[in-house]
Amino acid sequence: MSEKSIINHLKSIFKFEKEMQDWLQEEFDKKLSLADLITNTEKFEGFIPSSPIERKIFNSFNYCLKGLWSNIILSSDENISISRGKSESLKPDFTFYDEERESIVIVELKNSKNASRQTGTEFGAYSNEIKSHFPYLSDGDVINVIISPIWATLLKNYIFHEIFWLDRNIICLEPIKENEENKLKIIDINSLFGNIFIKNELNKLGGFQICLYDYEKITKEERKKIYPSLDQMRIAMDVIAKTGNAQKNNGFAFLWKDLSGDPLSPYNITIVNISAYKQIFENNNISQNNFTEKLFKTIQTSNSDGHGGSLFKIATEVKKILGDFCTPECEGFTNWKELYKFMKGNKLISFYSWGIYEDLFLERILKKQKKGDTKMSLRSPDEGIEFIRELLGDEFENSEVEHSLPINIDDDFPF
Repeated sequence: MSEKSIINHLKSIFKFEKEMQDWLQEEFDKKLSLADLITNTEKFEGFIPSSPIERKIFNSFNYCLKGLWSNIILSSDENISISRGKSESLKPDFTFYDEERESIVIVELKNSKNASRQTGTEFGAYSNEIKSHFPYLSDGDVINVIISPIWATLLKNYIFHEIFWLDRNIICLEPIKENEENKLKIIDINSLFGNIFIKNELNKLGGFQICLYDYEKITKEERKKIYPSLDQMRIAMDVIAKTGNAQKNNGFAFLWKDLSGDPLSPYNITIVNISAYKQIFENNNISQNNFTEKLFKTIQTSNSDGHGGSLFKIATEVKKILGDFCTPECEGFTNWKELYKFMKGNKLISFYSWGIYEDLFLERILKKQKKGDTKMSLRSPDEGIEFIRELLGDEFENSEVEHSLPINIDDDFPF
């Protein structure tokens, strides 16, 4: 047995996953729940997150924990697949029905470092198969539980991705000995994800502008016909956020009016998202192999700036709404720093966000409301600019942006 294997087995209080399975089944037969077996619930509930990452993971763990008290066993290492062929066999270690939350709980047991490689694939397969029984079941109604003594980098990266970026409900538990009895504990968030961090440098945020051209209008008087279409523009912004969330994208957008003379594009939408390919270089824990090395070199030489297919999907949906009164064109493919310069000195109308940015922005709004500021709007461009400035810190330019409150439809606006 290799040195790593010896260490892995020494760390585990079970020799095999089957032993862990049998122990849990015995406890469930005593009418105990998973939550009854967790020894550090009170300590966990007293944890105070100090960063967006900690907050996101804590919320996921906490949501799952509340779904582990009142469970009915649905399966124990049994095939849950509708298909009867052996090749279609899917056997989660346990599945429960949570009576209080009306959720499905999937429990996966791991007892070695190597076993973590399959976890992501298995959870996805189990969840999808359950949805084949209940097609309208949402991701929010599925709770995923991982019980393992070993937390390899590959497994941690998978869990972080699923929780932070994809909003999956996951909790991580570890089997321990307490007073000579087998118990479970909730993994310490910092020990599990302490080396994972997100940096939002300006060049990690890429995007472009959708310029709403008014080619067919000649005079300023005729161009006023686009003005009543502000409501359609706001609908387009709603579609941007909705499509962004559906694409599991993470970004934000500003609707603004160009005040520079008499432009052919009086209105513009700036769309920005995280450049996933550049962001990944910040994670030093990614295991290197030939494929990783080739992938990184390809991305570095191809100058990927965050203009991926999901962002173009957003733009396509927007064009469907705006195309009846203007000619939308995608331009200015660059990073946030350059896109921000285009917006300077112009009239910002509204701000929209999606994915992790929507979560963080809403959290900021709620904090300000608790301090007595109740006049804020989720669509306020002022709040949006301040929000981005806070996220980027010193990376954000210190120069002020000349803008005002959202345009009122009755404003006497010069065209």
